[in-house]
Amino acid sequence: MKKLLTLFGAIGLMSSSAILSANVVSCGDTTTEDNSKPLTYKEGKKDSDIVELLKKEDTKIGTEGKPLQTEASKLASDYKDTTSEEYGGIQIEGTVISSFLGTGGKAFIDEVNEIYNETGDLKIGQEGTKLVAYLMTIKGTKGESKFNLAVIKVEMEANAETGKMSTKFSKDFKIEVTIPAE
Repeated sequence: MKKLLTLFGAIGLMSSSAILSANVVSCGDTTTEDNSKPLTYKEGKKDSDIVELLKKEDTKIGTEGKPLQTEASKLASDYKDTTSEEYGGIQIEGTVISSFLGTGGKAFIDEVNEIYNETGDLKIGQEGTKLVAYLMTIKGTKGESKFNLAVIKVEMEANAETGKMSTKFSKDFKIEVTIPAE
């Protein structure tokens, strides 16, 4: 849970650490849902645009913080679920793409919002003791020519009376991406 709070702080979501960290003694319930709808490309955009963005040198995927690794139009690395070790007992489907996190209330950076129809409308924010943020993840197996991207909504809420925090993860959007021929 501390890693998630750190992540929220890094993207500027937690403007006041007193709201959550001072009141939260332990983690509460964690739920996961799959309400996914298709993630769609804006006119003129396609798989090669997101692959190109993922391969940029400043793209940070997972704990290694490296861009997308491909060889001969196939994945050169595995992109597995984000494990509990990384996020305090929680499993997130896919590997988190931390460099895609937006600032100033935007869920994602402009480069992502220029590719997908749905991402530009997603906002991060804080309402009282409730935080809402979005993560983009990648999931794929080394040697495959396709991978999945997912947009995961994260809702965290602190209960001042019990001192526990509940977390809800829901997969809101997904798309299968084919790596274009090099």
